[in-house]
Amino acid sequence: DRSRFVRLHAAPEIAQGGDGPHGTAVIIHGGYWKNKFGLDDPYGNAGTASLAPFFVQHGFSAVELEYRRRDHEGGGWPGTNEDIVEALRQLGDLHAKATA
Repeated sequence: DRSRFVRLHAAPEIAQGGDGPHGTAVIIHGGYWKNKFGLDDPYGNAGTASLAPFFVQHGFSAVELEYRRRDHEGGGWPGTNEDIVEALRQLGDLHAKATA
């Protein structure tokens, strides 16, 4: 479903003694609740295109979240909110499994 996905930008390996790696920044684009704004739009990820590279350059991983907007089936309230909450929950589950 292209209206709901996550895009991971993994932090580079940090040289021994270097600063990092750090945590993960979660990037939720504004979208303006309209379908034409999103992670793959012609406006540069709804204006957030520079955020993931910035965090990666500074030793963080970054995850961009895509969600249904009001014009998508099931989007708007509460669907859009549910998409974000579910993505965050899944990221937490993945982290727990990776560090177990």
